[in-house]
Amino acid sequence: MTPDISVAVAQVGPMQVELIEQHDKEPSPFTVELPSMGLHHHIAATTDDLDADIEHYASQGVEAVFTGLVGDARFAFFDTRSSLGFMTEIMEHSPAVEELFGLVARVGAEWDGSDPIRMLPG
Repeated sequence: MTPDISVAVAQVGPMQVELIEQHDKEPSPFTVELPSMGLHHHIAATTDDLDADIEHYASQGVEAVFTGLVGDARFAFFDTRSSLGFMTEIMEHSPAVEELFGLVARVGAEWDGSDPIRMLPG
């Protein structure tokens, strides 16, 4: 089952920031309690070969703890808290995801300081 979440995305210079709120009790990486630190939850990267990345993490003793889809792109969360202090998300490249990330970056670069909350299409 897929958790019921709301996501807010912002662009801060070259970095994208997501705020995620989970509304139900489904098991997911978004309900993991972490100690208070500068980077609270996870970092993310994109990949051309998610299966190879899953195999790489498994060879290091780190299993995917949550997998899913964003549009047509698969993603996986890895519990890298013991080595990095936070979780790691890897997402496949896809035209739809690249378009979304590009849109957020463009909107962030063009923001004039007014109307900070805008809904993305879809």
